[in-house]
Amino acid sequence: TLPHILSLGDRFQMKDVIAQCGTHLMTLSKFSKAEKLHLSDQYRLEKLKNHCLLSYTNATEIGALESAPEFAHFSDKLKA
Repeated sequence: TLPHILSLGDRFQMKDVIAQCGTHLMTLSKFSKAEKLHLSDQYRLEKLKNHCLLSYTNATEIGALESAPEFAHFSDKLKA
């Protein structure tokens, strides 16, 4: 699965693989926005993170992130 590929890409420092996964995640609807944000945070995928954050249309949607299970795994930088 994509998270496993990201993990292996990170472990073996395969930046191109990680970047391709990030690009794929931008168009893949299988993962929620919170899951995508978590993966972008974990694997330093800035384009994916920006893509996800820009897809929120109001403060209520962003506030709802706090109730997502992935929120606990967000870095302090992303939570800020």
